[in-house]
Amino acid sequence: MKISKRLLKIASMVPLDIPCADIGSDHGLLVKYLLDNNLVPFCYASDNKKGPFERLKKNLSTYISQNKVEVDLVDGIKNLTNKYKTIIIAGMGGDLIKEILEKEKDKLKNIEYLLLSPHGKEKELREFLTSNQFQIIDENVVYEDHYYEIILFKKSPEIVNYSTKQLEYGPINLIKKDETFINKYQDRIISNTDLLNNHQLNHLRIQEIKETIIKDKNILKELNC
Repeated sequence: MKISKRLLKIASMVPLDIPCADIGSDHGLLVKYLLDNNLVPFCYASDNKKGPFERLKKNLSTYISQNKVEVDLVDGIKNLTNKYKTIIIAGMGGDLIKEILEKEKDKLKNIEYLLLSPHGKEKELREFLTSNQFQIIDENVVYEDHYYEIILFKKSPEIVNYSTKQLEYGPINLIKKDETFINKYQDRIISNTDLLNNHQLNHLRIQEIKETIIKDKNILKELNC
């Protein structure tokens, strides 16, 4: 079963040999890949929609019968038990991911790793989790029709303080200076510059776009790109 470039990168960042939970698992392709390749011992896979959940059960039927997968039709992480130490959430908006985690914040006490791939709002997600004693230990940017950021957090004994720049662009991204990361912000400068030609934008939106362009240009300059 073929999986996307984005899911392959996520799979490469999953902490090995640790039970993991894939929240919003959709068709279960990531979970199947992890188990097919013996990267984790067993998984929890959930979805909150009946259709995808039925496909999830079908795709993972072999591993369900072997008691290597627990499937659940549920919203969020409210049914997650303490045996799962890694949570994976990909393919949702950053605000929704934050809402899911914040709603059941007590469960995060038992979590060692969070592997997240938000559609936007990366800064807000970094702020929320680092203020709740998670540090960022790896980051990657993948291009597959769109740019996708993938962030791996690990539980920290204390609150980790990052600068505004690190929260905005990612502390590991800024160290790696990966080509896809650079391309993301070069492309954003171009698209935002084009947006300024839209005469229907109000003054506040225009100012916001200009500030974003300046920030992106400054960060690329600092990285000598």
